Amino acid sequence: MIKKIFNFVNSTLAESFFIKRCGAPLSIVFLYFLHRGRFLCKDYRFAVKKNYSILNKYRKESNKLDVTHDWFTHCIPYWVKTIEKYLKPYGNLNALEIGSFEGRSAHFLCWYSDKTNLICVDTWQGSDEHKGTDYVVAIEKRFDYNVREFRSRIKKFKGTSISYFLSVESQKSQYDFIYIDGSHQSDDVMIDAIICFKLLKVGGIMIFDDFLWKYYEYHKDNPCSAISAFLTLKKSELRIIHLGCQVHIQKTNNFCV
Repeated sequence: MIKKIFNFVNSTLAESFFIKRCGAPLSIVFLYFLHRGRFLCKDYRFAVKKNYSILNKYRKESNKLDVTHDWFTHCIPYWVKTIEKYLKPYGNLNALEIGSFEGRSAHFLCWYSDKTNLICVDTWQGSDEHKGTDYVVAIEKRFDYNVREFRSRIKKFKGTSISYFLSVESQKSQYDFIYIDGSHQSDDVMIDAIICFKLLKVGGIMIFDDFLWKYYEYHKDNPCSAISAFLTLKKSELRIIHLGCQVHIQKTNNFCV
């Protein structure tokens, strides 16, 4: 038990140091500490763990998918917690996903909520971290196969997020839920964050992936830098629900429109 607590504290300090090196203000570092500290609370751990039954059920369901990596399913208990608390009253969900890769997160969202209509935006050519891999050539083929059962509720937009934002469809849309997992270069993440926030309805949920992702040698090129700047810039217009490997926020007003 003591060893677990030591490892927990040690990892929290290391991650907090990384967040600070990415240029985050002390307020974000402190908030990360608070959110990590919730895991020491028995009631919070129970609230998350009760969703593990859904995770286990989905993992069995996802055995039929053609995927090369699983970077998503460990996030499911937190997604369920947020969706159940903040999005359940909506009924029908109009959702947008920036960065779909092989379709695992898109498949889960439509599997979990049969009232979700989702637009998936991706180049299906991979990002910097995928260059030179043997699986990058078949990403789009796998995506098409994996979401085939939800084809009537998933609309595919092949292109960059910028090309989608400039499209007529984007300019006339408002979303209940947005997931940002596209390019991980900080400039791109910031652009996606600002524009997606404008497209998000008041009360809607936006989730950022890879807040703690450490790929680029220059720390401020990583997503943490852009996400921290966005949270600071829009702090009067949003509520931070979850701050960990992913960041969940709720839009609380519409000042940015």
